[in-house]
Amino acid sequence: MLWAKLLKHLNTSVNDSLIIQNELLKAQIHELRRQLPNKKRLVFSQFCKQQMARLGKQLSPEGLRDSCLIVRPSTVLRWYRGLIAEKFDGSKNRTYPGRPRIKPENENLILEIASKNPNWGAKRIEGALAHVGIDISHQTILNVLERNGFHPSPDRSGSNSWARFIEVNRSAIVATDFLSWEVLTLRGLTSYFILFFIRLDTRQVEIAGISNHPNEQWMTQIARNITMTDIPFYSGMKYLIHDRDTKYCTSFCRTLRYAGIKPIKLPILSPNPNAYAERWIRSIKSECLNHFIFLSKRSLERAVTQYVEHYNLERTHQGIGNVVLNASATPENIDSSLMHRQRLGGLLSYYYRSDK
Repeated sequence: MLWAKLLKHLNTSVNDSLIIQNELLKAQIHELRRQLPNKKRLVFSQFCKQQMARLGKQLSPEGLRDSCLIVRPSTVLRWYRGLIAEKFDGSKNRTYPGRPRIKPENENLILEIASKNPNWGAKRIEGALAHVGIDISHQTILNVLERNGFHPSPDRSGSNSWARFIEVNRSAIVATDFLSWEVLTLRGLTSYFILFFIRLDTRQVEIAGISNHPNEQWMTQIARNITMTDIPFYSGMKYLIHDRDTKYCTSFCRTLRYAGIKPIKLPILSPNPNAYAERWIRSIKSECLNHFIFLSKRSLERAVTQYVEHYNLERTHQGIGNVVLNASATPENIDSSLMHRQRLGGLLSYYYRSDK
């Protein structure tokens, strides 16, 4: 009996000591939490997470709830489940690479087909590829489209946009705009308006006329010149894009409609739909007009004519592959001597191979 009383006394003393130690630790933890900033988040090491997960699994739900003062009990249990998953994770021991991706040229072909045919779905693309002897599954095509930001359904976003309309009807669309420039005369600065047309498919430019007073009669005569002459530039034209300038008067548009050409007026404050014409204005200004002081209409006409010939026959265009309009990508005879042609006093240059 004496030994039993002694063991009971020792056990009670140990339990009391552990309880006091736990209370002391809790008081310190509460004080640490109080001194930490409100939005400060403690970051636990992997070793600490594993140790807390092993110890927490040995406690009852009530004991775990009383012991978790910094983290939630559910967090400790999640760490324990992760510890079990890590034990059975065999991904580090895998030696096979998995299913290989398709060839890069086939993936580029899928993206090219999807971009040029926005109404085609993965099944339609699969059939088109099978027709040319490329066997790619429907799911692989879906993965390629999603990986590169394409919507997998046939009715993709933006398929009925203005850009899509221009892309489909590019060969039948001609854009027009006015470019105004100041000419220094004896009476002071005089504003001249340059009316030009640009084909969206070939990027060719045609100057319709230059006038300091483009009134209704002048514009109507321009429309007659477009529709009643056999100029190849205007052949096949069905749509004419223009801004909301009042110079495009009713008689001008009516004359075009009688000839089967539909004028399309752009929305208010929207230069982007007429981007080809706007970009040509920027080109002629930076490459030609900004370098001269014109003293007469004739000098302005000469500079504009020279630049348009250079633009249509000699200048390379980055938007169509950085090549010259209506010219082959490489010369036929690369051994012939290199020639250099200059316009406007050397402002415009053109290099080419001689035929001999």
